[in-house]
Amino acid sequence: AKPSPDIFVATSHVFPPDFDRANLQPQTFPQSRHAIWRLQRDGGLAQGGYEVFYKFPSTNTGSSLGQIAYDPSKSVLYVSNTDDGTITALSDPAATVIDSYDHGTSRSLATPAMSSLTDNPASDETSIGRRVYAVQVNSNENRLYYSVYESGRNNTIWSVELTPSGGFIPGSIKREFTTPGSIDGGPVRDIAFNAAGTHMVLSEAADPQESRAWQYTGSHSGGWSATSPALHLVGASITHRNTAGGVDFAPDYLPPASGSSLPSAVDSTALDGRILATGYGLSYNSSGITATNGVQSTAVNVSLNSTFNTSDHFFIDVNGNLSPDSTSIGDVEALTRTVTTSEPCCDFVIRPVACTANGRARIRVSVTPDSPASGLFRVGIAQKPANTRIRYRSNGNTQISVITLPAGHTGDVRINARYYDTPNRDNLVCRLRATMPVEPCSP
Repeated sequence: AKPSPDIFVATSHVFPPDFDRANLQPQTFPQSRHAIWRLQRDGGLAQGGYEVFYKFPSTNTGSSLGQIAYDPSKSVLYVSNTDDGTITALSDPAATVIDSYDHGTSRSLATPAMSSLTDNPASDETSIGRRVYAVQVNSNENRLYYSVYESGRNNTIWSVELTPSGGFIPGSIKREFTTPGSIDGGPVRDIAFNAAGTHMVLSEAADPQESRAWQYTGSHSGGWSATSPALHLVGASITHRNTAGGVDFAPDYLPPASGSSLPSAVDSTALDGRILATGYGLSYNSSGITATNGVQSTAVNVSLNSTFNTSDHFFIDVNGNLSPDSTSIGDVEALTRTVTTSEPCCDFVIRPVACTANGRARIRVSVTPDSPASGLFRVGIAQKPANTRIRYRSNGNTQISVITLPAGHTGDVRINARYYDTPNRDNLVCRLRATMPVEPCSP
């Protein structure tokens, strides 16, 4: 895993193609909607470091790419294409095509077999029944799940097994289930799994008042069943069906500190304890008008409630304008920022960056030797900022270092963690070098 990962994005015909003219200026790139962009953190996101990662050969202007999903275990990017109904596997960082999968023609290989549907190249958008949108890897099953928009405003969820290199095994195709139809729900545009791969959340995107999020539990081998209730309520409107096509699992929070109503830090023991969902009209402003357009954060146990209470959720407005504006909101992805490596003699863990009450960023680094030991654990920081505090403590066989940065410090922090077999530093047993991105902390 990359300690400072790149971010891959794509434009969509669902939203205006010039959604961010000031920065990406897609109108200066012909057919930008058929391109994958890579935002390079190390190249400077603040300075707009980006590049075209891969461009699909299409001249159509009425369609676009559906969604992208990244498999870190294989370093493969999966891209759905509403132009021709295919899913392409791209290698990272070479940006070469590993394999291409055509859902419409692969239907005949399903059990039970279904009739093949071929693409009409003259059409801007491939036909209903082979129109693939959401894609997501279930690493526990080594399968790629994807959604298909069917006739009658229905959505089906399918999966296909992956090869060790990230290619597709068409003969393994299976229709997992069909979601309930709707009048205006639209296509399923995002799929998310928890870490175990046994809890699935889907997000539709169409009419802001009738776009839903569905929850299922199960597996490919045992089958998937809708939770009870099946709907994950999003938004404070009467319907609570305000999804905008983005959903993901995210870490839960530790309880608020004394005297505060806000979470004290991220709980790294519950990295999929919350569900994030993009949406419109998520909460009300002081005038009683639904205002927040952005992301709703909900604890997993609360997500199964049949009633919606605003106090049970956190809301993030994408532009900070709590008036009833509507902007083009798409996907959401949660970066846990937890780095775990296994060395021959010890395990290092870096917890997600947390913020203290006085606005200082805090990073927790720990080491656990394979066998009980009483060695020395030390952590250094390259170009350590003034007033940085590093403290150590032990918890059983685990030694912990807590780094507290000065208030207002942002940017990448390069960490060099070392574990010696004796307090005299006679022998370096193992070492971890990592870069952790730090964003502003508000006091």
